[in-house]
Amino acid sequence: MDLSRITAIVEEAVEAGELPGVGLSIRSRSTSVDVIAGVADVHGSVLSGDSIGRYYSSAKLVTSIVVLQRMEAGELELDAAVSTILPEWADVDEAPTIRQLLTHTAGLTYPADPATGDVDPVDAAYFTAGINHEGSMSLEDFSSRLAAQPLCFAPGTQWRYSLAHDLLGRVVEVVANASLSELANRRIFEPLGLTRTSFTAAALPDELGSCWIHRPDSDPRYELADPGGPDSAFLNPDRMLSGGGGLISTLNDYTRLCEAVLHADDRLLCAESFDELLTDQLAADIVGPDEHSGFGFGGLVARAGGLLPEGAFSWGGYAGTQFLIDRNSGTVVCLHLQVQHDFTVTLWPEILSYLFEQ
Repeated sequence: MDLSRITAIVEEAVEAGELPGVGLSIRSRSTSVDVIAGVADVHGSVLSGDSIGRYYSSAKLVTSIVVLQRMEAGELELDAAVSTILPEWADVDEAPTIRQLLTHTAGLTYPADPATGDVDPVDAAYFTAGINHEGSMSLEDFSSRLAAQPLCFAPGTQWRYSLAHDLLGRVVEVVANASLSELANRRIFEPLGLTRTSFTAAALPDELGSCWIHRPDSDPRYELADPGGPDSAFLNPDRMLSGGGGLISTLNDYTRLCEAVLHADDRLLCAESFDELLTDQLAADIVGPDEHSGFGFGGLVARAGGLLPEGAFSWGGYAGTQFLIDRNSGTVVCLHLQVQHDFTVTLWPEILSYLFEQ
């Protein structure tokens, strides 16, 4: 692997004004690479592997591990209906199972404001009901409101990205009589020494960095969304504990987490549970996020014909964080960005193309 080319890909993105800061970690059987360039905040603080950022939907890997830990403890069964744990789901004609929640085949969705244009009716119903994973409602209230909405499809018949992992936060809260944050701290973050990773602001040892929005037609191609610091809206103590999008972490910490998953660290799960986590759970006729992927528990699993190596497990977050765990090659790749975008930043596919088309 030409490490100078990897460095150039990252540094060019910052120097060209595409991104304010980028951190990249690669771990394989023969390589350990960290490339970091740019800034962590509006004050010009140099980005490092310990800079704290918003990991948004990269939280789903953590929540999935917590669920599997509760399964190993005998507190829940993957193929049991959620209504056996949460009574507010008892009146749902076909309540999804825990496995269907983990794989986003539960018939749930995300809310969307109907005023913004042509919006799916169920997405609009969520919005009208005030269902918002970034709001301040309790998980109990969240679950009750969600149970009252129509399903998008019969559970298990399609894949649709959704609030499922937020609902799983309520599931583990009930079965373990402890919050998702407490469980993750005690059973994942502390054993692995992830001291800068949390679902709650109170646990942070340092300030949260800034976050930007990608503006591909401007120069530089981003503008400030949140200056960060202790007053950031992301750190609102009343914010719902979001198992789907509420994680705070760093490049170093999240890389260590992915390495633990790659090597099936038994401080987290048994080998069989890691297999469940990382294996494509979808039927062959159901596609995940794209035509070349299925889905495991909280992340896509690459199928043949796409950019990623077949069998690789990968997901990311709204601010541009990304990760890949490939057991076949023994490789972990983690990307740290703090730039909100809708696939307008092409750095991740550029990196993957270089790594896996060599």
